[in-house]
Amino acid sequence: MQSKSRILIVEEDQEFAQASLQALEAKGFEVILANTCEEGLFKLRETAPALVVIDLIMNQRGDGILFARKVRRSSGYKPFSSIPLLMLSDLKQQADISFPSLTRHPYFLPVDEFMEKPVTPEALAGKIEELLGPVSS
Repeated sequence: MQSKSRILIVEEDQEFAQASLQALEAKGFEVILANTCEEGLFKLRETAPALVVIDLIMNQRGDGILFARKVRRSSGYKPFSSIPLLMLSDLKQQADISFPSLTRHPYFLPVDEFMEKPVTPEALAGKIEELLGPVSS
């Protein structure tokens, strides 16, 4: 059973993760942090969040894509396959690579939304509220 207000952030940039945690908690969300995709998959099972924020590039690889594919396609994660996935990327900033206007693809990039970094914690909170609605008191 999902908690409507629980957000899992899988992000190795701890400064960004902490700033996002503070912005989301200020909006009434409960936030769980994971530093790696492996930890994120474990916490996904343990906490059943309403939404997952995942960084595209982790450990110098596209681990975020592998995370999304596993959640969407692996039978072991079937109970979580409909949880919204919000992917973040700094490829445009780092390598001047951007995704086309169609940012979702059922095989390559099976996510619900995509945001280019830099993104402020407030903008991230706004996108999450857009996807889930505001937290009810």
